[in-house]
Amino acid sequence: MSKFLDDSGLTYFYGKLKAIFIRGVQVNGSDLTPSNVGKVNVLIQESTNNGKIKVNNVDVDIHGLGSAAYTASTDYDAAGAASAAVAALTIPTDTSDLTNGAGFQTSSDVTSAINSAISGITGIDFQIVASYSDLPATGTKGVIYLVPNSGTAPNVYDEYIWVTPTSGTAGYEKIGSTAVDLTGYWQHNNSSSNDYLAAMTTAEIDAAIAAA
Repeated sequence: MSKFLDDSGLTYFYGKLKAIFIRGVQVNGSDLTPSNVGKVNVLIQESTNNGKIKVNNVDVDIHGLGSAAYTASTDYDAAGAASAAVAALTIPTDTSDLTNGAGFQTSSDVTSAINSAISGITGIDFQIVASYSDLPATGTKGVIYLVPNSGTAPNVYDEYIWVTPTSGTAGYEKIGSTAVDLTGYWQHNNSSSNDYLAAMTTAEIDAAIAAA
């Protein structure tokens, strides 16, 4: 039997863990008390140095904040200067390269290429047949045939696909069944087996903490 922490056990363990780690811990010179357990006060202030902030009275760099963030606006071009420069650009009007068949693709060309690329993709389909002898003489690509077997739910079908090898004779290949193999999986609270999981008690949690 193995043990695990359920919701109530984890809550209990967390409470014990907090009691251990707050011993002798101070924040900004003040002891942590039961009223502020789990809370840490961090003092963040404006720094007198550009590109920094104060954290608990210590200057800390702000990653990625370049000098542009604290440069006076008078050091930049006047508003609208960039727009005026763009407006002054000369746009070529010669479109001959776009109409002389120089390899440019139209929307219909792109659509046709995509449809051609995906036309060979086959999805997976499942078909149930009454028995192995009822399988089609020639199977279909992308179809998994389910043939009833003598099993019980959820294992009631064997799975077959049609295989066409590069050499030899084409035929059906059994690829498995619908059975779910639970061998080796842990069970929850199944006392009839040694391989099962049970929730830890508070006494067992106390013992584990004391042993640590």
